[in-house]
Amino acid sequence: MTAVRHRIPSRRLLVAAALCAAAASASGCKHDVDEQAKADAPQPVKLNWQEQPLEGVAGGVASPVPVKEGSMPLVYLTEQAQVVQVIDRTANKVLGEAEVPARTIVRVDERIGVVAGNQAIFVGSLDASHRFAILIVPQGQAVVRSGQYQPVAPPRMEQKGSTAGETPASSPPPQGIENLTELGKEPK
Repeated sequence: MTAVRHRIPSRRLLVAAALCAAAASASGCKHDVDEQAKADAPQPVKLNWQEQPLEGVAGGVASPVPVKEGSMPLVYLTEQAQVVQVIDRTANKVLGEAEVPARTIVRVDERIGVVAGNQAIFVGSLDASHRFAILIVPQGQAVVRSGQYQPVAPPRMEQKGSTAGETPASSPPPQGIENLTELGKEPK
């Protein structure tokens, strides 16, 4: 008689098969968990904003605001998309104005001129003895925004082995000055 040899798969193959079976069985439950999490999530708060244009002295368009002033080199990093204007304060002359995107570097250089990002505002050499200013030019009409906001209360955390609002009997009272019965007594 001849003995028949059966090859037993390697342990790696058995482990891989077990992992695949576990992943397949766990993926079926994920849909239910996602729906439950969506149902438990707080609903977004609706904000009701009302805009009214300012009237009187405060109404209208505001004047340009200087954000950087001095001698060359002069550099300013814009925080948001806005209109930037550069002025030669000594000659009292506007060198240029441009609308720039957020996080744009505006620079005044003696040899190059005025550059905002990769856009030339004023091309040519500038007098090094002059003072310059970079201004932000407000756009649109001044408005007042008012509204109400109702914050959502955070979910309450429950301690293990207790019901909501109940302190476990086994926990000791907190240590501190507020638990002392007599003044001058040291906490334990």
